[in-house]
Amino acid sequence: MKVLTDSQHVSGFKLQGMIVQKLIQAVELPNIIDPAQPLLDEQKQPHSMPSNKIFVQNLLASLLLKMFPNLNRVQVETFVLKLFNTSGQWSDFKGNLRDLLVSMKQFASLNDALYAEERNQQIQVEQQRRQAIPGMQRTQ
Repeated sequence: MKVLTDSQHVSGFKLQGMIVQKLIQAVELPNIIDPAQPLLDEQKQPHSMPSNKIFVQNLLASLLLKMFPNLNRVQVETFVLKLFNTSGQWSDFKGNLRDLLVSMKQFASLNDALYAEERNQQIQVEQQRRQAIPGMQRTQ
């Protein structure tokens, strides 16, 4: 998450976001049975430990709160829940990541770079539309 939220790495947003998405998806896989949280207390019963998903959600929220004290707890917890809820759909997941980056205001001047992929797709669609209509092509 540190690299993803670093404004110097905005060019790698898509790849970094996809890596985070895959990691979150892996946490939710049913074949991971070992707890992510080691037993700190021998007297603690295994059934009292949080699931891997809850443990990772709490860990992620606490790390984000430490890294970005300007964000409030409710905002971060909502973001983390949305990450897990949208991990199956890249466009929703990416939008959630961008929303956090924009809300942090560290990326306020880099909004254009965060939306470059969509802008390029829009330009391609517009070019294809113009090519389909005779006479809409620009002549130079």
